[in-house]
Amino acid sequence: MVSAKLSSLNATISKVSGNVMYINTSLGMVSAKITAITTSVNDISANTSKLLGANVSIQTTLGTISGKITSVSGNTATIKTDLGNLTTSVNSIKSSASKISTVSSALSTTEIFEIVILVLVIITLALVAVVIGRTRKQ
Repeated sequence: MVSAKLSSLNATISKVSGNVMYINTSLGMVSAKITAITTSVNDISANTSKLLGANVSIQTTLGTISGKITSVSGNTATIKTDLGNLTTSVNSIKSSASKISTVSSALSTTEIFEIVILVLVIITLALVAVVIGRTRKQ
């Protein structure tokens, strides 16, 4: 178990298990998948400037975002990604989290029913075309 104070991020690493890091914040426990660390930590009390330039992967429910830490100021870290700059802090996570309800990529029952009906209509039209083609030949 690794324990270190991340005072600039208002967080504490509670443990690292395999490739998952568990961080306690004022919002509760956060787990982050660790895929690559390009800096080495020689001292747990090292300041956050050693994080600058580190490649990071952010695991979300929608997929993984890769980026590089470009700055750390107070409790805010800026991560440059292919989608642009991502700025994160404990306070911004708290305010934006209240706006998110549920994100789901599964099809609803209605959408599945509509797809089944569409497929049946296409099959019916194909069969009608075959029957019309055969009756014209006779």
